[in-house]
Amino acid sequence: MIGAAEAAHAARAAVERLRGPGHEAVISAAAMAVAGAPLLVRRLDVPGRAYYLVPWERSGGVVLVVQVDAESGEMTTAAALPTPLPSLLMSPADAQARVAERFTVSGPPHLVWKPCRETMSPLQPLCAVPTDRGEVYVTIDGTVHTTLTEPGRGGRSPI
Repeated sequence: MIGAAEAAHAARAAVERLRGPGHEAVISAAAMAVAGAPLLVRRLDVPGRAYYLVPWERSGGVVLVVQVDAESGEMTTAAALPTPLPSLLMSPADAQARVAERFTVSGPPHLVWKPCRETMSPLQPLCAVPTDRGEVYVTIDGTVHTTLTEPGRGGRSPI
C-alpha cells in the first residue's frame, strides 16, 4: 500500500495529465488550489482494499476531490465541487463526540466505505467509530448509524 505522501504526489501527477473535453472543471479547480492531506479510506465491500481522498483546497475551502487507489496509486476519479466546502468530512473528533452521546467509544475513528443507502459515493465515506457494541458509522452530515443498509433495487415500487 502506498503512503499518504505518495497518494498526494499521484493525485497531483494525475491531474496534471488531464486533457480534453470533460475535464475542464477539474483542471480549473486544481489550477487555483493546492492538494491537502490525503485521507485513507478502507473499503468494507472489498476486504483488504483501500483508497485515498485528496482534497484540493484554497482560501474558500475544498474545491476538488481526487480519489487515488491505495494499491496502485492510480487516480480512480476526481470531482470539482461547484461550491467550496469548509472541509471535506466531519472531523474524527466531532464524529467520535456524536457517537459518545449514545455509546461507549472503545477506540479511535477511521474512514470506511461501501455502497449502501447511507452513502453511495466513495467520495463521501463514513467515519467508523469502535464502541462497546461494535462499530458505529457517522455520515458526513453527522447522522449516526449502527448498521449500514444494502442498496435496494431501483425502479418503481409495486402497487
